[in-house]
Amino acid sequence: MTERSPLDPLQISREVLQAYHNRRVTSVNDHEIRMSVMTHGFPWHHHPHSDETFYCIEGELVIEFADGEVALQPGQMLTVPRGVRHRTRPGGDRSVNLTFEKLEAETVFDRSSEGALHGQREERTHEVVMPLDKGDRCAVAEAGIDRPIEEVPALGDVIDREAHG
Repeated sequence: MTERSPLDPLQISREVLQAYHNRRVTSVNDHEIRMSVMTHGFPWHHHPHSDETFYCIEGELVIEFADGEVALQPGQMLTVPRGVRHRTRPGGDRSVNLTFEKLEAETVFDRSSEGALHGQREERTHEVVMPLDKGDRCAVAEAGIDRPIEEVPALGDVIDREAHG
């Protein structure tokens, strides 16, 4: 007989001490459910091949788009269609949410996302695709590079298309 025990994302989140933590909680068929605990914003990005559904379970989660934002309260959810550029941040000191997306969905970060979080001008000349788990495969968008994550620059590093194209 298979052991069945419930998962408690809020209990798991209480053990998180990092300013940003994102981990797979479980998978369902060809999708995964991830838990994100954040005390600061996540950079501008999009998922070219997967919708992403956010379900807020603690605090307020703000999802920003080019033309506005939506604030989710605990118990509320919103789906961001594939290809739509967005970023997330807590509406207060901390938020905890679950995300539902395809397994191994690509995440394409804007080049200057970190600067944009601090009010600086955005430029979208380079994009970096990165998975969220160590050991996943990743690629640099439009550059044709496919490497293990251990060989890829950290989030915020810029990959020059000319140098790698």
